[in-house]
Amino acid sequence: MKLDDLLNDVEKLTRPHAQQKGLSFEIRTPATRDDIILLGNYQRLLQVMLNLVGNAIKFTHEGGITISAEILPKTEGDDAGMVKISVADTGIGVSLENQERLFQSFSQVDSSRTRPYGGTGLGLAISQKLVEAMGGVVNFYSLGEGLGST
Repeated sequence: MKLDDLLNDVEKLTRPHAQQKGLSFEIRTPATRDDIILLGNYQRLLQVMLNLVGNAIKFTHEGGITISAEILPKTEGDDAGMVKISVADTGIGVSLENQERLFQSFSQVDSSRTRPYGGTGLGLAISQKLVEAMGGVVNFYSLGEGLGST
């Protein structure tokens, strides 16, 4: 599957919701004319991307969402390179001490704070397992509450 196809599908399915909330929505791709072919299950990658972008939209009230893809340098002995896809937002962020709980099943950072957002607390845990099954890694970064997330 092509990276562009995946990102186009994610955009078609999520941009309208971001626009309804008045958020900016940007996709940045590597500057290459060559097709970037992703190895993995398309439906699972789409599911993961929709979860990550959906979370970014859900937890962002002003500012926006930026999806970026970059080609990472090949390491010795690898036939294929890696693509790093990031979903960054200007949303509510997560305190440093609560970030470790994000990938635990049925765990939410703060039930009193996240209750208005709904959800089961499974999205990141499932996304992480799907990506790892395809040989990838999921990371989460936030400098703290109110400082957005990637």
